[in-house]
Amino acid sequence: MPRISFDHLKLHRGVLELRYSNGYRYWDVCGKCILEIRSKLRNELDFQQLSGAEECVLKFKSDPRARASFGFRHMTVSGTHLRNIDLFKENGPVIFDIVRENLGIKHLDRVGFRLWYVHATKTSDEAEKMVINLALFNVAAERFIGFGDKVDSIIPSIIVSNQARKVTITIGAAKREESPVPTLAPDDEEYSPQNCVLADIDFYQENVDPGTLNLEQFIHSCQKTVKDNIATLLNP
Repeated sequence: MPRISFDHLKLHRGVLELRYSNGYRYWDVCGKCILEIRSKLRNELDFQQLSGAEECVLKFKSDPRARASFGFRHMTVSGTHLRNIDLFKENGPVIFDIVRENLGIKHLDRVGFRLWYVHATKTSDEAEKMVINLALFNVAAERFIGFGDKVDSIIPSIIVSNQARKVTITIGAAKREESPVPTLAPDDEEYSPQNCVLADIDFYQENVDPGTLNLEQFIHSCQKTVKDNIATLLNP
């Protein structure tokens, strides 16, 4: 089987999230934040809806698959079927600076950037065999004999850390449920394949001083780590 490289993968989904406590000024400055975000991003983002009393959801005019939100507990930028991470690098720091200033955020509980990459396979069995052959975990099948005859699928989840950040890595076989109505656009099959190996990679930092955080650099560093090392994970 050909070796899998970063260029063979599709970015099915990405989520940037910054969590904080005591962002109670949200209810006073929500509209002000929206106006400043619109101005800074040249009206690319606009108000979509309020999600209860906790969160304001914004829509991207040029990309219906992307959204942003902010509230008294967190701010997010998310998107699906992504060709690159520009959505996060170009918008995340701008939105965060405006929210931090207006809500008076002095401490971040967590800064996270989660990426879901997919590698399409012809069948679900092929995806499961690829994951098992990676041998990321050694499983003693006899421990499970009371539940069945054999172990078919293993979904390893591993936490790796250094002084700067932690990352949770989960690799498993995934299958898309068929819609009763064929609504997929031509590129959807690439980014949401019927059967695939899914690499779920969640980078995060905890207890961060927002004054020292370079969010664009954090986003860039996370994606570069994936690009430089994903082949090692996805090949036996």
